[in-house]
Amino acid sequence: MTNNIHDRQESVKIGGIKVMKRVYFPAALLLAGALLLAGCGALSGGKNENSAAANTATPDKNGPAAAGAAPKQTRQVLRDYRKPDDAPVQKFPAAETRAVVKYLFGDGADPNIELTSRVAGAFTKPEAKETLYFITGCNDEETKRFTTDCPHVAWNSAGWIAIYDGQTPVLKISEALGGGIVKVADLDGDGVSEILSEGGYMGQGIMTTSLNVGHIVDGKYKQIENFRGYVSDCDATPEPDDKHFAKAAVISYLPTTDGRKPEFSEEFYEIKCTEENAKTAWKKITKKDFDAYFDANS
Repeated sequence: MTNNIHDRQESVKIGGIKVMKRVYFPAALLLAGALLLAGCGALSGGKNENSAAANTATPDKNGPAAAGAAPKQTRQVLRDYRKPDDAPVQKFPAAETRAVVKYLFGDGADPNIELTSRVAGAFTKPEAKETLYFITGCNDEETKRFTTDCPHVAWNSAGWIAIYDGQTPVLKISEALGGGIVKVADLDGDGVSEILSEGGYMGQGIMTTSLNVGHIVDGKYKQIENFRGYVSDCDATPEPDDKHFAKAAVISYLPTTDGRKPEFSEEFYEIKCTEENAKTAWKKITKKDFDAYFDANS
């Protein structure tokens, strides 16, 4: 399977990724004399739609924890692909886009590059208040320059991360994260935000989505886990029938508090394409069944 999205130019969303001629997610960079700094670490007065999520420790249900004992952690849902993603597409002022693009590529950058995602969290050091920008795109075959105006086969094949501390850029990384960042959260209790990004495929009535979990280590992006999230062939026929399905994963994790890798778990469900609008129609299936359907439609 590839993380590139192909074959259709309509406006649709794959697990939070809006797909048009190219996939992009759009928010707020302060240029000197242009925008006022406000909010928590962003470079403009715009609101951060995604912020670092705090892990909630839950005491043992049998009574208060003993003195000095670590509180019991409860399993939390990381991503439920049975649920539609109604998050709005981010939009960015032109001034912010120009400033981030100039930092990443200099004055000779493609003038049509568009920002994809912006999230707030701690990325380069614990408890920092930073803003991370991501741009998905490709490298032009002729000029070799990065661009967001890509042919179908090259969608999401390249990407760039820019991290700011307030108005100050602190790190740039070349990394393909798929179609965009959907969430950040500190999953392992080390004070640094993990980055959740999604990529997928769409064509011939088939849709797949995968989830990547990673973080920044020593100035580089490091992947922690990759999950298959969603597969559907409901648009492969003119009318839905009982032979076609949407199948979805529910991905959970048990938070840790000392930087150890969280314990992830998955459950899998399916729904007939004729029942897509029925809220209680999802039926539990095995990982083997889910993977077989994903492979057959990838």
